[in-house]
Amino acid sequence: MPNCAVLHQSKPNGRALEPAPGTNTFGRSLIRSHSCANAFGPSLGPHFCSEGCVTGTAADLKRLNELIDDEPGSTLQVMDQFTRLPPRFW
Repeated sequence: MPNCAVLHQSKPNGRALEPAPGTNTFGRSLIRSHSCANAFGPSLGPHFCSEGCVTGTAADLKRLNELIDDEPGSTLQVMDQFTRLPPRFW
């Protein structure tokens, strides 16, 4: 199965992300982003969307890249699980 380094090159809006100093990367030397056809659901075949990359739809990754490019020096916080956010009051 291809790893993230291979997948990002063939998926729309793929990008290499540089972990901030002190980040626990769980043994990985590079984090990548790429789009997937089924980014938020289980794969129906033997090829999984990703095993640890930042994924989303092609449109979502395009927008993420635009936001990153518009804010040089910005950071992206990637979490290993979804957490409940406090209610929005605005």
